[in-house]
Amino acid sequence: MRSVLLLACGCLSLAAQQQASIEGTAINAVTREPLSEVHIRLVSLTLNGIQAGYGAMSDRAGHFSIAMIRPGTYIPVPERSGFLFVHNRSSESAVPNLSLKPGEHRTDWVVEMTPRAILSGRVLDENGDPVQGAQVRAVDVSPDSGPQVIPPVPNLGSDDRGEFRIVGAPGKFYLQADVGRQTSDRQEIRADGSSVGDYGTTFYPSATARNRASVVEAIAGKEVGGLDIRLQRQRTGGGIHGTVSGLPDRSMASVVMQFGEDPIKITGSRSTTSSPDGKFSLPGGQPGYYRFYAMAGAGTDFLVSRAVEVQFESGDMPPVDLVLAPAMELTGTLGFEGDPPGKPVEKYPVRLEPVGPGGGFGRGSSGETDRDGAFHLNRIWPEKYRVRVDSLPENAYVKSLEIDGSVLKGDVVDFSASRPSSLKVTVSRNGAQLTGKVRDEDGQPLVTAGLAMVLMVQSPEDLRDLGQDGTKQIGPDGKYTFKGLRPGKYRLLAVNLLNAAGADTVATLRKMVERGEEIEIQEGDRLTKDLRLLAKEDHDAK
Repeated sequence: MRSVLLLACGCLSLAAQQQASIEGTAINAVTREPLSEVHIRLVSLTLNGIQAGYGAMSDRAGHFSIAMIRPGTYIPVPERSGFLFVHNRSSESAVPNLSLKPGEHRTDWVVEMTPRAILSGRVLDENGDPVQGAQVRAVDVSPDSGPQVIPPVPNLGSDDRGEFRIVGAPGKFYLQADVGRQTSDRQEIRADGSSVGDYGTTFYPSATARNRASVVEAIAGKEVGGLDIRLQRQRTGGGIHGTVSGLPDRSMASVVMQFGEDPIKITGSRSTTSSPDGKFSLPGGQPGYYRFYAMAGAGTDFLVSRAVEVQFESGDMPPVDLVLAPAMELTGTLGFEGDPPGKPVEKYPVRLEPVGPGGGFGRGSSGETDRDGAFHLNRIWPEKYRVRVDSLPENAYVKSLEIDGSVLKGDVVDFSASRPSSLKVTVSRNGAQLTGKVRDEDGQPLVTAGLAMVLMVQSPEDLRDLGQDGTKQIGPDGKYTFKGLRPGKYRLLAVNLLNAAGADTVATLRKMVERGEEIEIQEGDRLTKDLRLLAKEDHDAK
């Protein structure tokens, strides 16, 4: 019994030796004086959410100390009333973080707390009356290097007096006001043919475009007030108009509009119902990217339109024409390469998964094979899809598709411009497998996987539809495994997502992919490839 107790105590002592600790000083970033009552928190953020947290309070001398920390990578979240923890996006990492190795005892951490800066004013309509519920944002003049507050401060809308108050970091900003969705998405029709129009995005003091707005400066520890924003309506005759054709008698269609800066950055959507003659209108008309589609009916009479995409720059947006047609149906068969004809097939779920920004505009469809490998898919939208077969044997993959007799390589089909009737899916059991181990940027073992991930893509454009096949989470031991790989050339890289997060995460990831290692996969390969996390200076290089 005594030997067992000694062994247990020895294990506990060894575990304690492996724990890390950190201490330092909290200061006022402006005066450089020590700051008391700062709540220092360390949060371990992983792909599965928050895993651990440690904390301490700074004393009168600003000193704090946190002991018995599990080694790993942590995001600091210091808080104190009247102060903010500000991180500059142009620094070493897009999101502040620190890594503690086993047994490391750091004593020099300086936490700079910035006195909060306040921008205040009113949102007014064209008559000078207050507007309630408007959302006002401070938009960085330099988004790639602008300040970032952690944790972010909630931004409330304007009150009944039209007043707004934004608490944030010091810096130079544009003030942007939006009233959001107004009383009706269907514009008011008047006898003289005029239209009041909706309020569009307005920049301080009353500009409809950012390049005509005034820059305001937020100052640490001060409130800059009197920043009144006078909303501008879209000009008379503005907005978006269109027609839905193919409607059954006395029916109406639901019309959906998605919009954003480009096809990847969809920031919002609106919907409306057409009149029985198919006409519809929606508020909008700001420069940007728009995608429209319509649907009507139910059950076997379900009708859908192809998506209409518009990149709108200026002037009047042209009318949008949406043509309804019955949703498609497909019959299909699934077979394994090399199996003799007539061999029974186990039941496999076959799915069409929408491909594209935001998962496409349509809906998926699924069906299960019978013992002959036959399946049926219905209510298919005119869209691009990836063909998925679930529960396949290990390393099996969809090798080819046959649409109405035409053979396609890969697992993606495009139904946006055709109405096929049959689909043949051929599966290979001989997909490739790739395994390896990931180390940190310095070639040392990973302290923790955290938000590290391995990406495997054929081109940077694949980031629009990375899906489950192109990413793998790294295990606690630093290992990763890809199975059922399709032959081809790929870019392979390990990234810390904390370094990619920022104003344009997709653009940053594309830069990283361009610097990934090129690798060619042959059918049946069993490869091992060890990786290092891509260092920030690599993916920031021009």
